[in-house]
Amino acid sequence: MTELGFRVLGPVEITTGTGVVQVGSRGARTLLAVLLLEVNQVVPVAHIEDVLWEHNPPSSGRTIMQSYVSRLRKLFAEIAPNGEVEIVTRPPGYLLRADPELIDVHRVQSMVAGVGELDAQRRARVLGEALSLWRGQALADLPSERLRTGVAADLEEFRLGLLEDRIDADLELGRHAELLSELSGLLARQPFRERMIGQLMIAMHRCGQRAEAIGTYLRYRRLLADELGVDPGTKLRDLYASLLRDDQEVQARNAQPSARATTTVLRPAQLPPEPAGFAARESELSWMDSLLTGAGSAPRVALVVGNGGMGKSALTVSWARRVADRFPDGQLYASLRGFDPERSPVEPAEVLRQFLVALGIAPAGVPVDFDERVALYRSMLAGRRVLVLLDDARDAEQVRDLLPVASGSLALVASRRRLGGLAVSAAARVLTLDALPTNDAVRILAGALGEDRVEDPDDLRRLAELCGGLPLALRIVAARLAVNPNRSVATVVAELADEQQRLGALGTEDDDISVRGAFDLTFHSLDEPYARFFRLLGVPPGPDVTPHLASVLAGVDIACARRSLRALAAAHLVTEHRADRFTMHDLTRLYARSIARELPPTARVEVENRLVDYYLTGLDHTRRALRPTFTGPHYAAERPELVPAEVVDRRTAMGWLDDEWPNLVALLRFTHTTGRFEATWTATHMLSAYLFARCPWEEWFEFTELGVDAARRLGDRFAEVRMLNTAGLAYRNSEQNELSMSYYMRGYRLAEEIGDSHHVALIATNMVPGLFERGETEEAERYCRLSVQLSRRTDDMFVLPLALTNLGEICKRKGEHQQALEHFQEVLALHQRMENFDRIGMAWLNLGQVSEAMGELEAAERYLRDAARDTAAADSVLLEAWSCQSLGRVLRLRGELDEAATVLTRALELFGRLGLSSADDVRAELEKLSAERAV
Repeated sequence: MTELGFRVLGPVEITTGTGVVQVGSRGARTLLAVLLLEVNQVVPVAHIEDVLWEHNPPSSGRTIMQSYVSRLRKLFAEIAPNGEVEIVTRPPGYLLRADPELIDVHRVQSMVAGVGELDAQRRARVLGEALSLWRGQALADLPSERLRTGVAADLEEFRLGLLEDRIDADLELGRHAELLSELSGLLARQPFRERMIGQLMIAMHRCGQRAEAIGTYLRYRRLLADELGVDPGTKLRDLYASLLRDDQEVQARNAQPSARATTTVLRPAQLPPEPAGFAARESELSWMDSLLTGAGSAPRVALVVGNGGMGKSALTVSWARRVADRFPDGQLYASLRGFDPERSPVEPAEVLRQFLVALGIAPAGVPVDFDERVALYRSMLAGRRVLVLLDDARDAEQVRDLLPVASGSLALVASRRRLGGLAVSAAARVLTLDALPTNDAVRILAGALGEDRVEDPDDLRRLAELCGGLPLALRIVAARLAVNPNRSVATVVAELADEQQRLGALGTEDDDISVRGAFDLTFHSLDEPYARFFRLLGVPPGPDVTPHLASVLAGVDIACARRSLRALAAAHLVTEHRADRFTMHDLTRLYARSIARELPPTARVEVENRLVDYYLTGLDHTRRALRPTFTGPHYAAERPELVPAEVVDRRTAMGWLDDEWPNLVALLRFTHTTGRFEATWTATHMLSAYLFARCPWEEWFEFTELGVDAARRLGDRFAEVRMLNTAGLAYRNSEQNELSMSYYMRGYRLAEEIGDSHHVALIATNMVPGLFERGETEEAERYCRLSVQLSRRTDDMFVLPLALTNLGEICKRKGEHQQALEHFQEVLALHQRMENFDRIGMAWLNLGQVSEAMGELEAAERYLRDAARDTAAADSVLLEAWSCQSLGRVLRLRGELDEAATVLTRALELFGRLGLSSADDVRAELEKLSAERAV
């Protein structure tokens, strides 16, 4: 293990005692590099995709990435079999767990930490050893433009800075003659390195080449004027003036900051006061405490990011004040006004000026040149332990030059954006603030109000929920209740319960502070295309969106929609809670809906229509995957661009419907509320196979009622028949027979009246089990034979197997077992021919039950095992429950008691999940089984 190493300071490589290990493709090497750069930190999948494919991942990007991860895991298992190096899946991405000392770039950082405190001899040696780890341009063999222009460029700047530090140490040691050729060669490749120009001038002067040193300055000044139109910096100009005067101090000069700039070294204490009412966030505070206990003394940068109102400032200031004594050399603070609605963001040059004065530099001594300010700032912090708190940062560029590089110091940055560049270039650790858990929110409210104001704990909990756990919202409602002692918690709950008014109610009386105002700041800081995109996300009524849906709403391609969603995620307006599924905080969603209402009416209706078309097309496509015999409007054929590409079979169709279920529930309510009645009943009709498989009773009942109402409002009697049949099926499967029969009878009569022979036959056979339950055996047989006759005459392959199933059940009840067996075998053949996979399992179930009735238990067991297998594979909970119940009973009769107990327990679990009384029958069966096993 000691011989294992990872190298990114050059081509990306893995080394062992036997040589270099081949990593594989460029993509795998790129992924490895990203994980190595952020070792022991979670790297989001979205960031990896951006690096691999430059913001334009292919549709199969996630699959390709997973193959890279799999390849690397296999490789690590071979070279580190004891698990010393491993890739861990940890939402929202992956984490490479390893000792940082195995990775050259982290080893360099560890080596040079605190190097400025060493004497010149040891400083030169350590820096030389660190520089020897570079094998050329960092990440040299990777294709990623983002890595080349970002990370590789930063690492090259880091290398050059170390090189200049080593040259300073060599000058201090009197090695000026040795440095002449090295510096000349370096400047041939880096002609604008002003610090190196100064080092060459000093080396020349100490070698007696005063005229050459002056000539070097004059040539550099001309180069700057010709190429960039600027003059050299103050420090180099001062050195030039010293050479002209032939100052003796140049003989001992070692490139330290000019003495004229410094006065008294001060210990700044700039932290704002402790925020009032700060509470909870224990896990976040613990995370921040870990910043002070990490191994080594390398510089640390921590980002605290989250949407407006999440309490970033309160958290960072509170923690900073608690640990101020850990930074004995001072605490610097700046509000960077990154999202201030009235004032421009603060320029880094101005912050540097303020910090230098706070550190003891006389105002007149602050350098005018920006780079000199940066250099002086870093020099002032060298060897000191200082906390730098930068609040409300807009982007990485605003803070990059404000970060301390001295060991022992910490920069704490708060922002509404992710500032992902710092996570890579500065090895920053990132804490994302989410809404507070309800219990913590209740505790904050209770503490703010006092026990005498809390009459009903349920009201307080409901108030916390309506605030969405947003700290700003909690502070606002607590303040409003505090200044209005006669207002009860229940009154505020009632006020916030109205979604249309909630955002307006979450503000102070003078409107200086409000939740809406916090969201406005973030929204108005977005680039115009992203602001327009976010506004459109307020149209869908469901809880989340995919890039496909977002692309349809915005009229852009899916890759563009994905980039836009991730840009909004970087601004913390949306969250990628699962791969390619983006959601919002409850209050953010209300805000999005409020600004969506500002769309022109015609534009909003157009977006709503796109939304409905998207889901109707998806439902049509999935319905045909579940039931190939489905007939009706072929939306998927009319709008193929809206078809979900991932749906290719029954399994993926069920997966898409499971993922979209909360959105579909909201959609059905939305279409009915907005008068899109055709979409309401059509969507309900196309969901029937899924509803049968999953049995979400309450929503199933609600959808059928909405569907019946929508059909009647349209005056569409054919649609009404379909919805009445759907309602009958829902109530039948939920064991509400009388209610089921009332819907079936109404549907049957209406189908006869309008001449809908398909539904006459369908509803006739659907009524058969209910008639048997009523004891109306003759009526059941009459309706069943009518259904068989009609479906055979019209070649209705949807109804016929259902009718034959019921006919077989009738024969079984009459003791005509062989006839029943033949009917069920014909049903099985029909379902297999039409690929009705869930119904195939039901056919096996019927064959098993009639075989049991015939006393042929071996055949019954075989059929029922097939039933249990196929219904489980079809993900049909109710059919699997029935199959397991029958199989368990047959296994008990055959004496296979242990397996019978296992199968019946599964049936009990499924019936219990569905809330059906059949669970009682299974319990009775298990009790019999328990008694038999005890004998």
